[in-house]
Amino acid sequence: MQARESSPVRDHVLPLSYTTNPNYLLTLILLLIYTHTGDKPYICDVCNTGFARLDTLETHRRTHTGERPYVCETCTKTFTSSSHLAKHKRLHPGAKPYACDVCNMGFARMDNLKSHKRTHMAERPHIGKPYNCDVCHAGFAQLGGLETHMRSHTGERPYECVICTQTFTSSSHLAKHKRIHLVVLYR
Repeated sequence: MQARESSPVRDHVLPLSYTTNPNYLLTLILLLIYTHTGDKPYICDVCNTGFARLDTLETHRRTHTGERPYVCETCTKTFTSSSHLAKHKRLHPGAKPYACDVCNMGFARMDNLKSHKRTHMAERPHIGKPYNCDVCHAGFAQLGGLETHMRSHTGERPYECVICTQTFTSSSHLAKHKRIHLVVLYR
């Protein structure tokens, strides 16, 4: 593995005295810089492909060496990375890696687990969320959140764009919408 030439952004030293593990923080900062600058300092010595992360380079090297250290216990198929193995395991019939933390029921897909968790909200609407919708039992930490949510049931849309007259259920949705008009103005 060889490193590319130094860059002013990468060589900038930030104060790390506020953390107990400066190497970890430095790694996170460098990863953030590499991600946003497109810098790829870790180079494959076989094919010269660059990577922003050392662990990604190490996984990539396995494509050259043929190493596949991650093995499925069900079918013995092998993989170059733990994430590929985890994705594969979900394909086996009956595999349910996503478990509900309330009732331990298992699900093959994360979106099914999220949908299931809503059933527990009806059983325990008051836990952690003092404001609850009488229609769908959704819980909210603040009264304003419940009031905005209720508009989805009533159809009320009190916030109107002065430019195009489109209406919204919340002021934040209106503010996000207004950015569309700014983009059009500055093209």
